[in-house]
Amino acid sequence: MAFKVGDKVEHPTFGKGEVAFGPYEALFGTDHYLMAGEGGKHYVVGGGDLTPVSKFKVGDEVRSFGDDYTVLAGPFRGYTEWYVVEDEEGKALTSNADEMTAVEPTEPALKVGDRVRVVKDDPTCRTGEFVGTTGTVTRLNISGSRLPFNVRFDAGQGVPYETWNVAEVERVEELSAGTYEHNGVAYDLSARYVDRDGDYWTFKRIGDGVFGYCSGSNRDMSEYISEHGSTLRKAVRDYGPLTRV
Repeated sequence: MAFKVGDKVEHPTFGKGEVAFGPYEALFGTDHYLMAGEGGKHYVVGGGDLTPVSKFKVGDEVRSFGDDYTVLAGPFRGYTEWYVVEDEEGKALTSNADEMTAVEPTEPALKVGDRVRVVKDDPTCRTGEFVGTTGTVTRLNISGSRLPFNVRFDAGQGVPYETWNVAEVERVEELSAGTYEHNGVAYDLSARYVDRDGDYWTFKRIGDGVFGYCSGSNRDMSEYISEHGSTLRKAVRDYGPLTRV
């Protein structure tokens, strides 16, 4: 099989790469190529040792000549790499790989009620105070607003206000009742954690917040949390990192 510059290929010894030059005639035959490996190195290889790497797989969303399709079958190889694709009305047709580009999935627009984490708050007056906190979108402000999202924060995070307008958020997945996420870390509330001082923390959910109490030994301290506990966020800030036992 002949390849051309830019083709994605795989070699049994050198792995995946891309044809950088060829085909050309070498000492031991005419079918030789210069392959650029994924690690940045280049290799002289015979065409018989190369196999093409498919550009797409079944289920991929692609665009061809301005229209969107879903890959139904392939790849098939003749003179070119081609696929069977389906349009949004269910009509199937064939398309060459060179005529297709991948369509990256877009995340649905945020809406009121979505669970989010604050990425950037209000840089004019709350510089980072709310960053990392989680909550629920309660209002979408006017298009083009400097602070497009109004967020009601989850309890127990130590923030000074229940709601605030913020500049940027990211959607977060709902966690199980026995799990709590803080700063991108999911904490298992059925487990105990040890802090940087060697003390052991027990956590539990109280209302919408998560609180904990520590001890010098690995034992259940949940009976003390309601009256004397600290928020998980404060435990991480003052004694973290916390490591699951």
